[in-house]
Amino acid sequence: FLLTDEHSVTECVRHVGIAQSRVSTHLSQLADSGYVRVRRAGQFAYYRVADHRVADTVKLARAIAADNATALIAAMR
Repeated sequence: FLLTDEHSVTECVRHVGIAQSRVSTHLSQLADSGYVRVRRAGQFAYYRVADHRVADTVKLARAIAADNATALIAAMR
């Protein structure tokens, strides 16, 4: 979601379906750690992935998980 474009906290809340306070806290921690970049526009903050290597790592993890989906599902039972 944040890999391809910037999004507001409200958009992130809609996307992940958890409380705004939790989303704000997580995004703030990710920004403090350098994983996401924040652009402020008035009272709004927009977040996006700060480093293409983070996006590359997430894409790789998704591909590995997809390749092993059957085993992962079986392990969760």
